[in-house]
Amino acid sequence: MRTRTPVTAGGVEGAVEKIDPREPRIRDDRGRLHVIPDRAVEEGIRAVHREDEG
Repeated sequence: MRTRTPVTAGGVEGAVEKIDPREPRIRDDRGRLHVIPDRAVEEGIRAVHREDEG
């Protein structure tokens, strides 16, 4: 996973802003930055979305 990768984690859908082992940061489509505690990511459903190649 890299920055700008589209993901769903901790109930938030957006793009990875910063990769931090304890608190990943995800920016949603409204521009809000979400800091997701690691335990919330572990408890929630995680998904990495494929980027359009078109």
